[in-house]
Parts: sequence; C-alpha cells; structure tokens
Amino acid sequence: MSEENEVVKCPRCGTELVPNALFCSKCGFNLKDNQETPTRDATANATPEEKLMRAYITGSDNPKAHEDNYDHYREAFIKFENFHSKISWNWGTFWYGELNFWYRKNYLVAIILFILRVALCVVSGTIIDYNSYLDDVVIILIVIGISIIYTFVVSMFADYINYKRYKIHLVLAKNNYPDDLSNQIKFMAERGGITKTVFLVLIILIILGLITKCCLFEFY
Repeated sequence: MSEENEVVKCPRCGTELVPNALFCSKCGFNLKDNQETPTRDATANATPEEKLMRAYITGSDNPKAHEDNYDHYREAFIKFENFHSKISWNWGTFWYGELNFWYRKNYLVAIILFILRVALCVVSGTIIDYNSYLDDVVIILIVIGISIIYTFVVSMFADYINYKRYKIHLVLAKNNYPDDLSNQIKFMAERGGITKTVFLVLIILIILGLITKCCLFEFY
C-alpha cells in the first residue's frame, strides 16, 4: 500500500486525520507548532489488549479491520476501562432497540429486553383498563412517557452492557488459550462482531405483529 493511502492519526488521541491537517478535529491538538508529528497507523505495534479489542469489536482477526463502528465502541470501552464510567450513548440502540443487541451478538440481553418491553406494554395496557376515568390525552402521555424512559435508559447503558460482554469473553479467551495471542484473537473475533440474522429476526417480529393484529381484530 502506498504511503499516500495510509491512515494518518493524531499523536495525542489517535483520531484519523485528513491529509495535511493542522489541528486534530477531535482533541484540537496543534499538529503544526508541536514537535510531534501525525503517526501512521502502526497496527503492528498495537498491544495485545488493543488487538483483542479490535478483533472483538470488528469480528475479524485482521489487524487493520476498522468496520462495524470500531471507533465508537473502542472509545466507549476505553472510557469504561479508564474512568469506571457506565454511561455512554448508543444511537443504534436508540433507533433499533433490542435488535441492536442482537446485531452485536448479545442475544441474551436482546431477549431479556424484549420481554421487558412486552411487560411494559402490558403495564401500559393495565393502566388504560383500570383508569378509564382518565382523560385520553393523559393516558397517551403516560404510555409515551414509559416508552421514552425505557428507550433512553437502555440507550445510555447499551455500550456498557456490550463492554461487560467483551470483558467476559476476554477472560474466557485468556483462560482457554493462555500465552497464545493468535488463538485468543480468533476466539474474540468469533464471539464478537455482528450477525446478519438480525434481519431474519426483524422479519419474524413483523410477521408475528401482523398475526397478532389480525387475531385481535377478529376477537373484537
């Protein structure tokens, strides 16, 4: 690969830079006046922990893999590791809910959250049934409020939940393949990344929703 096509990064925060940049677009590091110069993407010098994290996030044992929102999850995981924070923001979860966890192979969490969402729908229905004296607008606001709170809470902790799964598999990788970084990376790549079965799950949910709607229509 030619030098012009290599990825150039900020020496302070590691953010990818545009060619001939004077300042880092993320941390504002002065690239012109400082003696430090932008560094090439030296993945060969990455630590074992960085290689394992990259393999898990991207689902690939390619040391240069950079897909599947690598930068977002890497930044979030490092923040959780260094600052012991638990709060972040995940737009994928905000828009797609439980399906985003399934997409990231976090199947158990996806199922649990789906059950929780159904339970919240049942609670909302109960509120409507037993509070018929309430104004329709109030009932709608209560239902919407419950949905909004659920969505925001899950979106705020989605990255941390994925981080905890990463840590579990990191321990498993090191226990199963002690002193064998190559197999540890392959293990993390297989357990991480994404799954395209999420689209099949989405189709199934749509079909189930249509069947349920038809059944309720016939019932009433």
